[in-house]
Amino acid sequence: MRINNLVYKSIGAALGSFALLMSLTSCLPMAAAGTAAVGTSIVEERSVGDKLDDTVIVMKVKDKMAQAEFDELLSRISVDSHEGRVLLTGFVTEEKYSKEASDITWKTAGVKEVINEINVGKRDLKDYAKELFIANTIRSKILVDQNIRSSNYKVDVMGNTVYLLGVAQNQDELTKVIDISRSVKGVGQVVNHVVLKDDFRRKKKHS
Repeated sequence: MRINNLVYKSIGAALGSFALLMSLTSCLPMAAAGTAAVGTSIVEERSVGDKLDDTVIVMKVKDKMAQAEFDELLSRISVDSHEGRVLLTGFVTEEKYSKEASDITWKTAGVKEVINEINVGKRDLKDYAKELFIANTIRSKILVDQNIRSSNYKVDVMGNTVYLLGVAQNQDELTKVIDISRSVKGVGQVVNHVVLKDDFRRKKKHS
């Protein structure tokens, strides 16, 4: 299947970011103890290949949504992928758009699981700033915690709901991430889609 220029550009950007991250990581042993502790959080369970696969999956799904010519899909739905497990979040005006988004995602090569958390309803512009604040606060808190490998987690916020996706080293780490998320002002509920490191779903091969 042809990957368009948008996908190629995204792959290039992803590889560039990864190279920069690796460069910065190599300097960590010379940093102070506190900084080195934060550096441990960037260790990720996904391989470089898996990260690239996830980037391609997200771009393919978004491209298909754009081709579907439903403004409801591309502009209102957020797409995240972690090891082929795709999380869809957002607000649409009709249920049919949620179903269409799921169908498009399932038909995308490499997708192992589709987690549809799309809601039917309205979303005000003022909500974006609040959601961004909550998401960045959670990301910052788990980043500085030396007992959490923050790069294994994806955080998405819609309304007052936090959605977590990724891989936890163990139940204690996952519980801590959930508790941190719940403690942030403005959070109403936390929906967990994180799997443990030894979860059987991680062993499924991409289609």
